This record gives sequence, structure tokens and C-alpha cells, in this order.
Amino acid sequence: MAKILVTGGSGFIGSHVVDLLLSKGHRVIVLDQDDTYLNKKAKFYKGDIRKDAERVIKKEKPAYCIHLAAQVSVMKSFNDPVYDASVNILGSINVLNECAKNKVKKFVYISSCAKYGTPQKKSVDENHPCNPLSPYGISKHAVEHYLPIFKEKYGIDYTIIAPANVYGPRQDPHGEAGVVSIFIDKLMKNKTCTIYGDGKQTRDFVYVKDVAEAIVQALGKTKSKSYNIGSGKETSVNQLFNMLHRLIGKGKKRHSAQRTGDIRNMVYNISKAKKELKWAPKTSLAKGLKETIAWFNKV
Repeated sequence: MAKILVTGGSGFIGSHVVDLLLSKGHRVIVLDQDDTYLNKKAKFYKGDIRKDAERVIKKEKPAYCIHLAAQVSVMKSFNDPVYDASVNILGSINVLNECAKNKVKKFVYISSCAKYGTPQKKSVDENHPCNPLSPYGISKHAVEHYLPIFKEKYGIDYTIIAPANVYGPRQDPHGEAGVVSIFIDKLMKNKTCTIYGDGKQTRDFVYVKDVAEAIVQALGKTKSKSYNIGSGKETSVNQLFNMLHRLIGKGKKRHSAQRTGDIRNMVYNISKAKKELKWAPKTSLAKGLKETIAWFNKV
């Protein structure tokens, strides 16, 4: 079994990746700024990817690196684009550079659907043009351009995973990162959910454990490619609210003005991941929402 470094391994998606890796018998190293959802079986280093990657990677010499650590708030990227670029671009390059120096075999980079901007066709595949609408989308996409250069110069293989709208247990409901967790939190407290615009805008919601499966699958692939990971299904914000309201049984909604820069419709074409990664989402939205609500009830 391999030794694998997971940056951001105690966060929302990262902690599920770590749980899965450990269940498969791998030795897992986590570099993160806190230990919120840390699996105690992983070896933990508290630190910042911009300054602590060198000591951790030099000491542990992992065979693989899964890079999830990031500044994840779109709003914060507008308010402080320098910080966003510092973490997402410079921090990522720092991790990648140390991986190259220490002969890491494979670098799995977690990008974002924000890199695509406004979809130009019905479903977004990996060949879709990248025209990000936020500093966050720009910073996540920028790192992708470094990967083939490092592959050519140092021989470090890579896979890019670009998840759609990820939801599930351990997602922070405070902020703008995930509409599912925000709605669940509001409804469970019998508060009002704000829907911007008419609510007919659609998203591709994918369950966090399915995303973790795709990321772990990517470790075994040696061709340096990019994969869109989603459900391949459109769900409107109105549909999402109605499903959650039925499951929770309280709370209400209100409509507010459409936000500037919001994408109208987004759904992924996931045929490439199905064919090459041998991956497909296992969790229906109905099941995933029930499991997420159950987790909220527990905590």
C-alpha cells in the first residue's frame, strides 16, 4: 500500500478522501491548517501549503499527492484577490514543486467547475473553453497550466479532477460555498431560505463520497488528463428547495434579485470519466440529501 499526502485532508472533501484511502489500507499524511474532520488514523501536520509543504514532503517522501487545500470562497476571491492567488496559485505551485523535487510519482489536482464560466453548450465536457468569471475560477484554472510543464521537466504525472457542485456531510453551511448545506441549516432552524432570481437556474449536484471515489480512482491512472466529475443531471434551485422542504418539513423560502455574475445553467458531461476512470456517481440526489440531513441532525 502507498504513502499518500492529502493537502486539505481534514476539510469537507479532503476528509472523505482520507477516510476512503485509509479504508483501502494506504498510509495517509495530512497537511492542513486545522484538524476539523481529521481521521485520527492519518498522520497530521498542521501548517500552510505556502510555507510548510517543503518540510512535510521532504520528511515524509510520499509516493502520491492529492492536492485539495485551497481558498474556496468566490466572494472572498473578489474581496481579496491577492490572498486568493497567494493560496491557490502560489501555494499550489509550492506543493507541486516540492513533489517534483522529492520524486512524487503522481499529483492529483482538484480544480473547479468555476474555471469554465458561462456554459456555451447544453452540457460541459473537458474540451469546453475556460472563461472564469471570478478570481477564484482564475486561480483554480491557472495551476492546470503548470502541470504539463512539470510533467515534461520532472516526469511527475498528474490528473486534474474538476468537480461540479459538491454537497454532503461535513460541508460548512456558513458562507456561500454550498447551497445544499445552507438550505438544510436554514430549514432545520425553521428559517427562511433566500433564492436569488426565479430559482429556475440549474446546477449539477454531486455527492461528496462519489467525488472522493473519483479522486482515489485517479491515482491509478498514469495518463495526464482532466476529468469532469458530476452527476450529469440538472437540478433547479427550486427543485432542490422543494426536495429539502419535504424531507425536513419546516422553514420557508423567499425570492431576491438575481445576483450579478451568477451562471444560469450548468450540467456536466461525465462520459470521459465513465469511460477512462471507470467511475460513475452511485448516489442519487434524494439519497444524498437524506444522508446529509442525517449528518446535520447528528452534529
